[in-house]
Amino acid sequence: ALAPSAPFGDKGWQGVKWGRRMVGRRVIGLAAALLATTLAAVEPAAGAQVCAARKIAATGAPSSLSFFARSRARAAWIAKVTREPRLGPIYAQWLRARERRVVCRKLDTLTICIAAALPCRKVTATFQSPAVATKPISARPL
Repeated sequence: ALAPSAPFGDKGWQGVKWGRRMVGRRVIGLAAALLATTLAAVEPAAGAQVCAARKIAATGAPSSLSFFARSRARAAWIAKVTREPRLGPIYAQWLRARERRVVCRKLDTLTICIAAALPCRKVTATFQSPAVATKPISARPL
């Protein structure tokens, strides 16, 4: 049998109530500690972005309705960013881009638009073990 210890009183382990509530609290506490350790090992902040060095502009096909002309300009911008060798489809998301602007001009019965923006991508989170994450940068292997 186990010897009684001071925190549990004279009854030893028999005096400890191992009900569902206590076990549930321990499981939640353990899960929270594990989550905090995991989040501390992931370096980039949530919502962090990396943007291209320059803006990209593209002209869309003309349309009789300005709504479609604007949509075609954004589609042309996405296609152009996708074709860029240093960017590609990861950067080709209009809503993630910064400094977005669509300028339209009416020519007779048609509307033609130009979309320009700074392409950005989300920073992909890479997991590092807590042992590696706590070492100073100079001590990490290259």
